[in-house]
Amino acid sequence: MNTKTTLQHTGLLLALGLALGACDASDIGDDFPTLEDTGDVEATDDGGWDEDEGSSDDGADDGSTDDGADDGADDGADDGADGQSADPACGDGMLDEDRGEECDDGNLDEIDGCLSTCRLGPTALTLDYEVSSPLDVRGGSEGIEFDQECPEGEVIIGMVGRAGAIIDRVQVQCGAIELTSPEPGELAVNLVEGTMLDAYGGGGGGAVALSCEEGHAVVGFRGRSGSFVERLALTCAPVMLQYHPETGEPSIGFGERVTTGMVGNDGSPTFDSDCPGGQVATRVRGRSEEFVNALGMACRPLVLL
Repeated sequence: MNTKTTLQHTGLLLALGLALGACDASDIGDDFPTLEDTGDVEATDDGGWDEDEGSSDDGADDGSTDDGADDGADDGADDGADGQSADPACGDGMLDEDRGEECDDGNLDEIDGCLSTCRLGPTALTLDYEVSSPLDVRGGSEGIEFDQECPEGEVIIGMVGRAGAIIDRVQVQCGAIELTSPEPGELAVNLVEGTMLDAYGGGGGGAVALSCEEGHAVVGFRGRSGSFVERLALTCAPVMLQYHPETGEPSIGFGERVTTGMVGNDGSPTFDSDCPGGQVATRVRGRSEEFVNALGMACRPLVLL
C-alpha cells in the first residue's frame, strides 16, 4: 500500500469517528439491551470485565489449588513436625541434656526409673534392714521374752488384744507398703493390710483394737507402765512422698502424727516413745505370761530404690 492510499484510509476513519461522536445518546432507543446488576458483578468487579479474574484466578486458585491445599497441608504438616524438632519437650522420647533432662522414655509410668518430669526416679519403696532403732521396753522384768518382726516389706499398722485394768494381751497387725503409680504421671505410697503376728499374754479383760488410719504407719507408742503395761496407745503418721523444691527429686516424708485411743487403766507413770525421723515401727518385743508385763518396739528407715 502506497502513501496516498494510506492517507485516504486514515481520512475515512476520522470522518467516521466524527459522525459517531455527533450522535445523541437519546437516539439509541429503548430497545437497546442493558446490563442488569445481579450482585455477582460487584464481588469480583474491579472496574473492568476481566473473565480471568472472575473464573480462573479467584474461584479455582483460592478455593482448591493455592490457599485451600497449601494452607491445609503445608501449614498443618510444617507446624506439627517443625514444632517438635525445633522445640523438643520432656516426654518426646528423646534425651535432651541441654534442657536439663536426665532421662526421657516417652511415657507416664512413674516407677520405671524415669519420672514424667524427665528426672531419674525410684522404682521401689523398701525398708533398710541394715538399720534398726530399738525403742525402750516399758514395764516390769517378769515374764517370758518375745521378739517378732513383720515380714519383709511390711510395717506395723495396728494392734489388737485384750485389756481391763491392765493390758492382758497384744497382737500386732502388719501392713504391706509399696510404691505405686495410681494415675499416669502420679507417684504415691500405698499401705494395705498384711500379716498378723503372734499374740502374747493371757485371756483376761475385753477385746480391744488400736488401728492407724488408712495410709498411716505406726511410728511410736505411749501409755503407762509399772510392773505391767497398764495403759497403751499407738502413734501413727501418714507415709507420703515429698519433692525437693528445686530438683523435684522425691523422698519419703511423714504427715502429722496422730494417736489412737487409749486402752487400759490410769495409774502408773506415763511413757512416750517415738521412732527416729524417717523410720517406722516394724518389730514388737517384750515379756508376757498371763498379762503383758513389758512392751517395746523397734524401727527401721524407709528408703526409695
